[in-house]
Amino acid sequence: MPEAAQLQQAAPATGQPDPGTVQSDLATGRAMKTEVATLDDLPEGWLAQEWWSPAVASRPGRAVQWAADARWDVRFVVARLDGGLAGVLPVGGLRVAKAPDESYSCHALLAAGSADERDWLVLGGGRDLAGGVAVTGWVPDSDRAAVVTALTRRALDEAAGQGRRPAFLYLPEAQREAVVEAFENPRLVPLGELAVLATDHPDLDHYLLTLPSGRRNKIRRDWRAFQELGLSSEWVDAQDALEEAAPLVTLVKAVHGIPDHPRFARLRLEAWIAAGVGRCRAVMVRDSTGLLVAASFVSDAGESLEVYEVGLADDPSTRLPGYLETCYYAPLREAVRLGRSRLELGMEAAAAKRSRGAVLSPVWAVTEST
Repeated sequence: MPEAAQLQQAAPATGQPDPGTVQSDLATGRAMKTEVATLDDLPEGWLAQEWWSPAVASRPGRAVQWAADARWDVRFVVARLDGGLAGVLPVGGLRVAKAPDESYSCHALLAAGSADERDWLVLGGGRDLAGGVAVTGWVPDSDRAAVVTALTRRALDEAAGQGRRPAFLYLPEAQREAVVEAFENPRLVPLGELAVLATDHPDLDHYLLTLPSGRRNKIRRDWRAFQELGLSSEWVDAQDALEEAAPLVTLVKAVHGIPDHPRFARLRLEAWIAAGVGRCRAVMVRDSTGLLVAASFVSDAGESLEVYEVGLADDPSTRLPGYLETCYYAPLREAVRLGRSRLELGMEAAAAKRSRGAVLSPVWAVTEST
């Protein structure tokens, strides 16, 4: 069967595109159209499709949670290829002058432009320090970059139409080239590094063999220390962990100087669960008396596991062992058991992640030079 016919057959029906869409052509000659839609404009069941994105946190379900934040006006730039939904790029502008979170202050991150955040249009997402473009799973690898570039171009047109300056925040290195292609005079600012641990191992012994001997010994010492302290871990449904683990999440925020409250932590985690991105579970670490000393919330999104949030009790004797178990070792064991290929570990504690085999790649902010 010819490639175009195969794609036509595979593409899910999504209705007729808006007459005002801009048309773009792929190198293969197939027509691709882009348009700007509201959440209500998107077809029923669109979130249930298979999606590819550079990080679990940039899947469309998380963008729907962003759109629910009344402080933001969020739209969805969509691409249609052969009649089917091919990709989605969320964009949002603030309705208030000050960013609710400094992590999404375009003026601060880019050290440029207006201090009134209403003058900016954020591309790629406004939550979880994760930007990116989501492409539907039926689009072949060879066309993904073209879909990403076309969506970014349309998002830049949308920014111009709104009279705002565009800022693509927390863009992973995997999509940098395709996104930058759409800018006329791109200015890139590094925002940090994203850690990913490869987990395509038959067992933990194979994982250890991928590391230098010194690191293998360090990890074995970590495992022994966990056992000698009488700690144990178990997996539970994320919803069942909220009440007990939310106070521990606020303690971690407090260490980093971030105001939080167990009720707010619970609401944040409930929104994460409601986003429907993968199966949401929690790792719970308890001491010999049954007291909860550490917890992490993890999404299993098919090929990847994502460590989303961590909570730690304020006990120096269990803090490090609990952190290592909930953020690395328990998710690693589960990823290997389930046959997942990667464990996404976020942007903090880079040295600890690198020493346990994670690969770090840059995360960018991109805007137009003035």
